[in-house]
Amino acid sequence: QWTHGIEIDAPAEEVWPWVAQIGANRGGFYSYQWLENVMGCHVKNAERIHPELAMGPKDALSLHPKMPPFPVALWERGSLIVVHAKPDEAARAAGKPWVETSWGFYVEPLPAKNGSGPRCRFVSRFRSASSKDLASRLGFGPLLMEPIGFAMDRRMLLGLKERVDEERRARHALHHAPPH
Repeated sequence: QWTHGIEIDAPAEEVWPWVAQIGANRGGFYSYQWLENVMGCHVKNAERIHPELAMGPKDALSLHPKMPPFPVALWERGSLIVVHAKPDEAARAAGKPWVETSWGFYVEPLPAKNGSGPRCRFVSRFRSASSKDLASRLGFGPLLMEPIGFAMDRRMLLGLKERVDEERRARHALHHAPPH
């Protein structure tokens, strides 16, 4: 499991649309697109907000076209999305390999700091449990998941922040452009 976060100098309501479109079949993961695509994810990271791609309470998060999507378990507009892939209980009961995973995305407003404007924190929290067989432990245990997750999750947080910052700069430049 891991919990990573980043502070963003923007109000939560400006960050939320970027978070809501996370997913392989949506706005991508704002991470290392080339690496995700080498793994067959067919991801295209969005460079702008696409309202039609926003995840809702009855949707699912797709990571890879060959994996079942993770259904949304909790959803609160503007603040959180948690997806959860339940374990195969029949496999678990039979002593066969199983995996259970949840991934949460949280946007929380923060108080202004030293006269700055509104800001927020974007948090990504991932948890996985699996059967004790070697293949499951290697594929979903800490040996591979944590270093890969750290690199990809960190890039996702930074990529989302960069997009929010760029959008704010562009909007500021548009509003402060000299008249023709």
